[in-house]
Amino acid sequence: MKCEIDFKKIGMRIKTLRNNCNMTQEKLAEKTGLSLSHICNLENGHSKMSVESLITIADTLSVSTDAILFGEISHCHDDDQYYKDFVDVMFDCTDFEKGILIENAMYVKEILRKRP
Repeated sequence: MKCEIDFKKIGMRIKTLRNNCNMTQEKLAEKTGLSLSHICNLENGHSKMSVESLITIADTLSVSTDAILFGEISHCHDDDQYYKDFVDVMFDCTDFEKGILIENAMYVKEILRKRP
């Protein structure tokens, strides 16, 4: 049985983890020693990643390689379970679904903040 690697999902996980650490692609490139174009291509699923790059990115983002490869998100703010839950909900959504969820979350947040 051949193992299919979904580089698009891996790229999405890298982007999610990077954003969770409030890090730009430029900063990730600088900290890992990888080029900005390579980081961009990895996040878009256009490039394959070496084991060395995987380990370097995981170390830089303070996550396990499993978090990148399989989606076991244990991000920079381990105590923030709500963020993890939201990422888990959004992970396999289409762009359309993500847009709807984000719009609704912002709307609900606005309503909640207006409460007495």
